[in-house]
Amino acid sequence: SSSSSSSSSSSSSSSAAFTADSSGASPSLPLPAAPSQSLQWRQQFRPLIEEIPDNDAHEAQVLRATMQEDKEEEIVIDGGPNRPPEDFSWELPQSLPTDPTANLLRRWPYGFNNAFASYFNHLQEELCEIVDLPDIPDAVPPTQRRSGRLRREAEEFDPDRYLADLMHDEMVQEVIAYEPRFLSKSLDAATLFSDQDKDVLRQLHNKEYLMDQEATTRTYIALIDILFAFLYDLRTTMEDTTVESGWTVRKLSSTLSWLDVFDAPQEAVAACYRRSLTYPLYRHWQLSQAVLGDVVAVLRSGKRMVLKCLLALRCLFMSEFHQHHNNLYVLDYCVWVQHAKYVLTTLLLSTPPFQALHTFNMFNKNASIFNLLLLIF
Repeated sequence: SSSSSSSSSSSSSSSAAFTADSSGASPSLPLPAAPSQSLQWRQQFRPLIEEIPDNDAHEAQVLRATMQEDKEEEIVIDGGPNRPPEDFSWELPQSLPTDPTANLLRRWPYGFNNAFASYFNHLQEELCEIVDLPDIPDAVPPTQRRSGRLRREAEEFDPDRYLADLMHDEMVQEVIAYEPRFLSKSLDAATLFSDQDKDVLRQLHNKEYLMDQEATTRTYIALIDILFAFLYDLRTTMEDTTVESGWTVRKLSSTLSWLDVFDAPQEAVAACYRRSLTYPLYRHWQLSQAVLGDVVAVLRSGKRMVLKCLLALRCLFMSEFHQHHNNLYVLDYCVWVQHAKYVLTTLLLSTPPFQALHTFNMFNKNASIFNLLLLIF
């Protein structure tokens, strides 16, 4: 009874505290609890379930706001909102690759008509005996082959050796005065080709080579480079080849040693002169001129004489390492030159680019050595 009376009295007192008096004055409120007690109450009675906002709805709301801003800031072009001009190009700028021979596999072909790739994958240990490239040719672009060759030639050129051959040239003059016997042979097929040559021609596969004008021109120019190397050895040995003849031909030819390609005859002749003054036994300017004259004489003699030289070069390359050059170049040249439209005389020899080859003959023994070296190197 005492507890019930106390509870009733407390309830009545609390209700009276929140009830306005008759005069309309503000109700009397209880004093707020201390800050520490209020924080403790909020932590104790914090709701266990929270409402997470809808992300889709939120993103939609942001999108609508963005579109509204864009609509307010739209730029009027040619009388319409966001309308591009009539000459606006919707195409991205396009350009051809700088190296047309490159492919998606990052491999660069080589050999006759650029028809070979991955040929040296199993020949890495013998690579230095076959070519002068420091790496597998598939991984070296043609531009790097050219720059690497030029850099190597400049490093290995020996001015003292060149001057020694120039000043003491008794043996060289004998080689220069030599008249190649094969150039005086009859061009009749029955007498020009030996029985061994005819057997080789029968064994060659008959192929048809698909080339555009650019590839055809490069093939002819590479033939100049190969013939120069072969005829240099033929003249310096007086047509009595030695065990070093294969090395000499391979070393003098940029096509065979660096798998280089040329776009103009002047490039090929300049490379032949550079290498003939850097690597072989006899390094003499007049000798290089005499060999260039042999190349022109062979080309003017026609396809049969060129084929005879290629067949002789094939026999020269029958050794272990040089056989690869037969596979990459010489055998295909032997087939191609028989069926190709022989335009070397009518197209190359009669055009200004090939006539420019004879400008090298304007330099003689009395010309400035410094100017000669500047011209070539």
